[in-house]
Amino acid sequence: KDGYDVQMTTNHLSHFLLTSELMSCLEKAASRTGEARIVNMSSIARKGKPLKPNTHLGKNGGNLGGNGNWFSNAFFFSPAWERYHQTKLANFVFTYALHDRLLAKSSKVKSVVAHPGVASTNLQVTTASAGNIPFANAIVGMGMSAEDGTVSLLQCISEKEVQSGDFWGPPGSGFKGMSEKLTPDADLITEAQKKLLWEESCKAVGEFNV
Repeated sequence: KDGYDVQMTTNHLSHFLLTSELMSCLEKAASRTGEARIVNMSSIARKGKPLKPNTHLGKNGGNLGGNGNWFSNAFFFSPAWERYHQTKLANFVFTYALHDRLLAKSSKVKSVVAHPGVASTNLQVTTASAGNIPFANAIVGMGMSAEDGTVSLLQCISEKEVQSGDFWGPPGSGFKGMSEKLTPDADLITEAQKKLLWEESCKAVGEFNV
């Protein structure tokens, strides 16, 4: 009803707003215990077209191409897949836009990000049943269990050596494997992308002053 894409609202804008609302509490916790962490969950789907103004982050819900057809969905270039990609890219860029701001104020709050690889969860079951990725079940069958897919997230939450700006997940193609600390994709987190993400997100949910 507010005009924003449902998937972007669910996967990114709501997280941006929640983080903003909780920031003062996180700062208090960090001052008391030595640290606090904000952990975002991205995806191998983060890779693709960059964020653009007045598109997926704007008031364009219902006007972003529909769900595509069998062929475009099967080969991951449908509008539905692009909407998902944009949300996972937003999670990734948000992590580093927030990290920069926390670093600038010498905050003890850490902003980190994980990707799970391909894990067998109800997300893929729903995607397959909706016809948005016809081969979803077969692809997931070549990936990991849901439990193994949580490892990178648990590392970001609990590993003592985790630092703000860290990125954890299965290495290489990212499809499967034991999670480890990874090098962030520099081309995805340019200054321009971080600035755009922050400005568009603030337009949607209100100012976020770190």
